[in-house]
Amino acid sequence: MFKQKSALVILILLALFGISVVSIKALSLQIQPTPRGPVNQERAIQIALGAAQAWNEPNAQLLTGRKLSRGESLDQLKAQGEEVFIAGTGEMWIVTLRGNFTPNRVRLGAVVHCTEMSVAVAVENGDVLSITCR
Repeated sequence: MFKQKSALVILILLALFGISVVSIKALSLQIQPTPRGPVNQERAIQIALGAAQAWNEPNAQLLTGRKLSRGESLDQLKAQGEEVFIAGTGEMWIVTLRGNFTPNRVRLGAVVHCTEMSVAVAVENGDVLSITCR
């Protein structure tokens, strides 16, 4: 009788161990690292749409997605009357989206809404360099 109970307990423990291994493996398949390296236009748009979702807009519409040097980007911002400093060198994607955005980094108590956002994404690695809201 004792051997049967011990065998049953061992079988149950092995089954639980097997289930936990399958669960851990399934979770590891769901979590994929963010690819690093040069970013194409499609990936830059995906990154910008992710930023839109973070700003509470799940249905943002793509207006433009263009590649510029940092110098060209700064020149355009200056022409619009804005002064911005962007570190580094190289090219970036400027992805402009339309929707109803609520920025997630504002002064405590402030509520900001905008209908257009531009996301600057570094071509070399996909880092988000800046997000502007209009």
